[in-house]
Amino acid sequence: MKKRNAPVFVRVGPNLYRYKSGTYYAFVKKTGRRIHRSLHTNDRKLAERRLADFKSRTDDLVVSDRANTCFGTLARHWLQVQNHTLSASTAKRKTQYVEAI
Repeated sequence: MKKRNAPVFVRVGPNLYRYKSGTYYAFVKKTGRRIHRSLHTNDRKLAERRLADFKSRTDDLVVSDRANTCFGTLARHWLQVQNHTLSASTAKRKTQYVEAI
């Protein structure tokens, strides 16, 4: 009979997990989505400081109607924003690409 493997992520604090290699990860739930990132450290105290910073950055995330936009809409918006930096022929070509998609 096989032995059960140890869990890959071990919870060591609120929103703080340690991977089997010793690296700490942040698991935060925001707007109904689970966001997880490596904290790139094996030191617990440093991981806690980086977790606090990560949580403060995720507080800025906002849910809006534009969050579920399609690629074509996003591409047209990008083209409008970048149009002033493009030459006329490049802008025309990129417009053709976006419309083809």
